Amino acid sequence: MQKQPSYEELCNSVKYLEDQLEVAQSLMTNSPDSINLHRYSDGTYLDINQSFTDLTGYGREEVLGKSTLEINIWKDPADRDRFLNELRKSGEVKNFEVQFKKKTGEIATGLISASVLSVKGEQVILSVTRDITARKRAEETLKESEKKFHTVFQKSAIGRTINSIDGTFVDVNHAFCEIIGFPREEILSRTWMDFVHQAYHDKIHKAVKALVDGERDSFTNELKANHKNKKSIWARVNGVVLRDENGFPKFLFADVEDITDRKTAEFELRKNEEQLRLIADNMVDVISRTDAENHFVYASSSAERAFGYSPEELLGTPATDMIHPDDIDPFLAKMAEARQKNDASVLLQCRLRHANGGFIWVEAATRLLYDKTGQSAGAIFCTRDITDRVNAEIYREKLESQLAEAQKLEAIGTLSGGIAHDFNNILSGIFGYSHLAKMHIDEPEKAKSHIGNIQTGARRAADLIQQILTFSRKDESEKQITQLYLLLKETLKLLRSTIPPTIEIKEIINSKASVLADPTQMHQLIMNLCTNAYHAMKETGGILTVKLEDSAIYGSNFWPVPANASEPYLRLEVGDTGHGIDKKDIGRIFNPYFTTKRQEEGTGLGLALAHAIVKEHRGYITAESTVGQGTSFVVHLPVTDRQGTESEESRNVAPVAPGTESIMLVEDEEAIRSAISSISEDYGYRLTAFEDGLKAYEAFQKAPYEFDLVVTDMTMPGMTGANLAEEILRIRNDIPIILCTGYSEKMNENEAEKIGVSKYLQKPVDTEHLFSIVRELLDS
Repeated sequence: MQKQPSYEELCNSVKYLEDQLEVAQSLMTNSPDSINLHRYSDGTYLDINQSFTDLTGYGREEVLGKSTLEINIWKDPADRDRFLNELRKSGEVKNFEVQFKKKTGEIATGLISASVLSVKGEQVILSVTRDITARKRAEETLKESEKKFHTVFQKSAIGRTINSIDGTFVDVNHAFCEIIGFPREEILSRTWMDFVHQAYHDKIHKAVKALVDGERDSFTNELKANHKNKKSIWARVNGVVLRDENGFPKFLFADVEDITDRKTAEFELRKNEEQLRLIADNMVDVISRTDAENHFVYASSSAERAFGYSPEELLGTPATDMIHPDDIDPFLAKMAEARQKNDASVLLQCRLRHANGGFIWVEAATRLLYDKTGQSAGAIFCTRDITDRVNAEIYREKLESQLAEAQKLEAIGTLSGGIAHDFNNILSGIFGYSHLAKMHIDEPEKAKSHIGNIQTGARRAADLIQQILTFSRKDESEKQITQLYLLLKETLKLLRSTIPPTIEIKEIINSKASVLADPTQMHQLIMNLCTNAYHAMKETGGILTVKLEDSAIYGSNFWPVPANASEPYLRLEVGDTGHGIDKKDIGRIFNPYFTTKRQEEGTGLGLALAHAIVKEHRGYITAESTVGQGTSFVVHLPVTDRQGTESEESRNVAPVAPGTESIMLVEDEEAIRSAISSISEDYGYRLTAFEDGLKAYEAFQKAPYEFDLVVTDMTMPGMTGANLAEEILRIRNDIPIILCTGYSEKMNENEAEKIGVSKYLQKPVDTEHLFSIVRELLDS
């Protein structure tokens, strides 16, 4: 009769089982490999670990209770049958290589090890999968690289060899066999010395030793070699050392070029110098030669036709005396580089001085010469006048630049309908509220409200101008701490009044984080994405969802945000329920001028501009779409830890203090002059207005101390505001000057500061803001 275990033994057994269970659960949770447990009979998933989710993209709720066939994870169902057959044979499978499909549809490769267990009387399969996708790709890349190398090596028109360090041939290509005249089997296992003339053995030994010792990265030699069917040939050899991962030399790799014909031609050249001189003198190109000190020792008579100098005038003259000063250093550097590399020839371009004092562009095919000791012996130049070609190239580049500008203007012209629509809306509002203000002139509170709406419309018009300048890239953007949610609210408020009621706007703002951004460009970004969504639902209606939240991908390996991101992100999502974008087009939607809209509805520049704005702000933008269901654009922008400023409407503007000082106003627009003059009187200032800069300057010259401050426009008849400011400051360098401009390519805040302007303002200028600056400058 079997002895019954004691209570203490039972407790120990339970504790042991609990410990084992805890170990198993820890392994399941912390394993970097994917682990799953599924029923043997029907393949139903019973449990998975987090690594399974990371690898496949499927969460627990998506797989538990389902079979592998139901979630379609096997790329080839036949692999599942082979896997189960092996399990049935031995009860376990080790390192079963298989391809499977992730939730995204991406194909990955894994090694599966599995065994059949019995749990509570039921057979289950414990499966562990290791992701070897990267390794397989690396193996395939290596095989492909080896295949390409072998193809390039064997098919090359240049002779190529691989030798061991002692010079023994390991492999040669067909071109080398053709050069040397021996078949491959007669070359392998022999050394370089068996084919090279005895006179070059020592030179090759030294060159190879320098390569092996790391004194040189490569060598180039011209030498004589033995041909099977000829007495000898000339060959040009370029060699390098191939080293292993530890830096030890393993092989010598060489390119071999048959230069017999060229060397023969050189010998013939020397034999027939007088005949060649005759030919050179009658060529259109100029043939010349310099000595080791770069002095001309020969020039063909064609030099007089090309450069205006007789050959006698050039003899003894340094070549650099004829070269344009800006081209001398590049010319000498390229010559020195060629000699250092033992290059026999080099193509040079530079400007040469003509006898008439001007310069012409030339191209010189240059042959470097060496004496018997290998020292420089000068060079031979074959020089051609390419001035017409260079001028034609400059003209072509100018035409291309003009064409690019024309294309940009055409694109802006295409957008003019939308710009006109926005301006008309703004102007309609201004006209409407102006009429209301006149109607309620006797009711101050109502009139004040209407005037406030007129000012809001004017600010919107100014913002629209800034958007146009941003688009045309004429305006330098300025980044500042910006609370994106405020811009988002303002933009959606505008959209609600412009899009049809069939489109519902759903606003979800869960973050008030700040970003370092140009507010105008951010407004443009939001408008472009929302307008794109609106167009997608224009005919059918739908829901436009705009969501702003802190990014949950900070520090994670989530494309396109890199895994080593060192800052949190603000996530802006704009989605629609429109017609969607086809998969073949989704990769091109950020390309300039690409659009799926009809010609009259879009130019293809909206998303391209959005992409450029996001990139400029160190952000990322992606798009996901399903045809018939809608599209979602997601923008990630780096968050700054500083707080943004309040919107202009929310600020408490302090009342402007009056004054009694004398102000000079220079403005050619009568309406602006009249308005500022009237307001200045209300504030108590004495204002003298001028309609052009020259008259203002003459008045200031006569009485420079009658004025306490100058306000001037930039663009005016007679004299620009910048020139006026400079002249005034020459007379009185202590007078404050405010420079205002609607738009100028040459003038910006930095340039204004350089000439001494106290304050630079971009039109349109709010008069209350203007006089607050006037008071501030006068008080300081």
